[in-house]
Amino acid sequence: MVKQYTLMEKKEMNMERAKYIFVCGLIALLGWKNYSLEKKVNMMGSMNADLYRQVNDNSLMLDNIMQQIPPEVERISRRIAKEEGIKLFQEFRDNFNKLSEGK
Repeated sequence: MVKQYTLMEKKEMNMERAKYIFVCGLIALLGWKNYSLEKKVNMMGSMNADLYRQVNDNSLMLDNIMQQIPPEVERISRRIAKEEGIKLFQEFRDNFNKLSEGK
């Protein structure tokens, strides 16, 4: 025997079905959002690790350069001081010779 449903019972069943579909859709939407946010978090974590590695490499490179600078600066400054000293002595010699010839 087939049960006959009243109009009120049919509306209630349709409402229950609609609620069930809505809740299932909401759960699916939240699951998809959770998945996409997890992908973003993983990407950001990877980018953070890459950035940390790059900063660390740059820091080591700067430390290495800073260790090399003092000897290089000293070498260059000694060469320039030598050239300037030679110029000054030549100028002194020229002035001394002019003064000696003038007497």
